[in-house]
Amino acid sequence: MSRKPTETTRPRAGVALAAVLVCIVVAMTLGAGLVKAVVTQHRQSRLFHQRQQAFWLAESGVQRAVLALNASADYRGETWTVPATQFDGTAAGIVVTKVEEVTQPKPGWRIEVESQYPDDPRYRAVCSRELFIAKETE
Repeated sequence: MSRKPTETTRPRAGVALAAVLVCIVVAMTLGAGLVKAVVTQHRQSRLFHQRQQAFWLAESGVQRAVLALNASADYRGETWTVPATQFDGTAAGIVVTKVEEVTQPKPGWRIEVESQYPDDPRYRAVCSRELFIAKETE
């Protein structure tokens, strides 16, 4: 006695296939969300690293300018390219220092430093520092 397929057994096969497809779509959506979260976290981590490097380059530029002013009152600034070998080997940094002699509010020098890391026209972090150094009065 063989049984003939009836109309009630055929839709179940289609329902199972639809359920499997829905499960696959849900799993792929969750996977895509996880990949997006990992990529976003990686980008934020890289940006934080670049901002930290730019900050420390600016601080180094200020210290370098102060030392140069102590050596010579005629120092007016420089563009300092820090090679990639000084970092992790992937990118160089640039520090632009400008020194100007001022008389207001007191006689002294104004130091402006801007650092860029990495040295990339599109993806870089920029940090600026400004410092006033008063002239010593005798």
